[in-house]
Amino acid sequence: MITNLIQSSLSDSPDENNPTDENSPEENQTVATSSDSVATSSSKGNMYSLKDRVTDYWQRTSLRRKTSLVALAIGVLPIAVVGGVAHHLAVRSLMQQIISDQESRTFDIGQKVSLFTNHVISDAETIANSPLLKDPQLNGIASEEQKVTMLDDFIQEHPSERYDSIAVFDPNGKLLFQSGSANPLDANVNYGKHDYFQRAISTKTAVVNDPEIHSASSKNTLVVAAPIEENDTGKILGVVCLRMPLSHWKQIFKYVQAESWEYKLIDSESRIFDADEMENVGRPAGIDLEDLPQLQAKIQTQQKNSNRNQPLSATQVMEDKDDKEQVLVTLSSIPETEGISPPGWMLALSHPLDRAFAPLRQLRWTILIGTGSAALLVGAIATALANRAILPILAASEAVRKIGQGELDTYLEVRGQDELAVLETNVNKMAQKLRNLVDYQAAETERSQQLKDLTLKLSRALNSEEVFQMAVEEIRKALAVHRAAIYSLEPGGKGRIVAESTAENWSSLLEAESTELDYLDEYIANKQSNKVRAISNIYQADLEVNHLKQLAAFSVKAKLIAPFSTGKKTQNLLILHQCDAPRQWQQAEIDFFAQLTSQLVLAWERTNLLQQQQTARQELQERALELLMEVEPISQGDLTPTPLSLKTKLALLPIPIILQLKACVRL
Repeated sequence: MITNLIQSSLSDSPDENNPTDENSPEENQTVATSSDSVATSSSKGNMYSLKDRVTDYWQRTSLRRKTSLVALAIGVLPIAVVGGVAHHLAVRSLMQQIISDQESRTFDIGQKVSLFTNHVISDAETIANSPLLKDPQLNGIASEEQKVTMLDDFIQEHPSERYDSIAVFDPNGKLLFQSGSANPLDANVNYGKHDYFQRAISTKTAVVNDPEIHSASSKNTLVVAAPIEENDTGKILGVVCLRMPLSHWKQIFKYVQAESWEYKLIDSESRIFDADEMENVGRPAGIDLEDLPQLQAKIQTQQKNSNRNQPLSATQVMEDKDDKEQVLVTLSSIPETEGISPPGWMLALSHPLDRAFAPLRQLRWTILIGTGSAALLVGAIATALANRAILPILAASEAVRKIGQGELDTYLEVRGQDELAVLETNVNKMAQKLRNLVDYQAAETERSQQLKDLTLKLSRALNSEEVFQMAVEEIRKALAVHRAAIYSLEPGGKGRIVAESTAENWSSLLEAESTELDYLDEYIANKQSNKVRAISNIYQADLEVNHLKQLAAFSVKAKLIAPFSTGKKTQNLLILHQCDAPRQWQQAEIDFFAQLTSQLVLAWERTNLLQQQQTARQELQERALELLMEVEPISQGDLTPTPLSLKTKLALLPIPIILQLKACVRL
């Protein structure tokens, strides 16, 4: 299946074969035919004429051009061929890996669904095997209240499953008793007509229904029916039905949904009983993916010829009619789940094609650019050093092929300082750049996640103190430094540390006798110091002696400083200290530090605005209460004049406050 898909994606356009040879006008002029008897000799004459012309052109061409053409062919063609082979092999391998990963993910989720369903079946069988239900004597002695209590206790003892209802029926489908439920079953309805009920009695095993929307709760529910057999005779005494909303197993799919994957669970009647798009629940399997029924029929055919418990899958590119895009769909059977009507459940997992094959496009561009650059360079060197360039070029071609296959640790030994050495160096640089690209992308992803996490955490802070403290703790961890602090210079001119986070075994600025750092006041006073300042080694920087002493007292070897303002007058510094050794700050780290500082300022502005709104609201409420207390005596008939009438007081209030006061009075 994978091979077919790859071949269909990689297939070249068909060869264009021309069964007839047409002579050019010049050839027709050079060949004279007077009768059909000389047709064969005329064709041979055309062939010889073309050969003679090629020979004549080669003999008239200069030796330099001949050498250049041969050298160019020897130098460029191997790299082009190796690059094409590397592209073909790399694309084929990567497509196999992408499809294999998607099928493995589908198998894994299907296995989780199977385990989850089997667990519910096991619980239903546990209840059905209860002596209180299987033993006729105990069943006759126990009251209905005791039986209901047993069911309620079972639900309470299994809170993680979130069972909605447990009911016990007689063999004819009449409800005998049920557990407490927000959506109880109707005692007047005969449930014996349900397919899963009849299968449980006929097979004497626990069975599972194809999930459907429950009429009472309007929720998609899973029902497991387990027969109650008498201990001695095996006679069917009744059926236990365990009901659970499917919303509980949404946890199984939350990780794939977070990565823009879509899923559909298909029942034995080829209808969707659960999906990420709930509007598709209860509809045919092909409502969104038109080719899905054909893929399902293919797997069902394979199931007939193999073990039903063996997971089978198929992958195909389809058109998502709802999202109007091409998607890569993997359909897999869900094995090892007992009690489901044949042919069983299936899981369809789809991913947008542009995202699924994004690594493939990047690989193609990398190989194209790398191979093209190498081919141009090798061609230039081969033109000047034809005979000498052959063996080194082949070595370079092999290296490019390995890099194209993903062996980024490939290294060429550089010898000398000529053009061949440059070629070997550039191939090594290409491999190093690819490795750096992979490392850089991983680091950028991690920084983006850290920035997102910091923003989310800071948004929960209620005041500026929480913002500052939370910020220094998270920033210290994100940049892996030993100390992070915020230094604030108040309008009065006195600076102090307002927040600090220190790694274990390193001294704290807040625990020092004085947190006044004179050099920081000078740094803030310098109005030009409005950018991040990075010092990799304090002893190699142009720092004053007093400054160095204050840093050395806290074992500082390197630091980062970012200024920011809170309010109109208060100036602050966000400081990071590296204490064990000097640290060469990378530009990416400096930029990331600046981004973190910006998020800190935004979080402070948000909390400050919230505090101002709360203060204004509280003052308004207090003023409204005072005015209402003055109005209260008048409403009670007390018309005793006051030094200043209420009307006059209201007239003195600003119009916005009067409007808000009216709103408060209405409330």
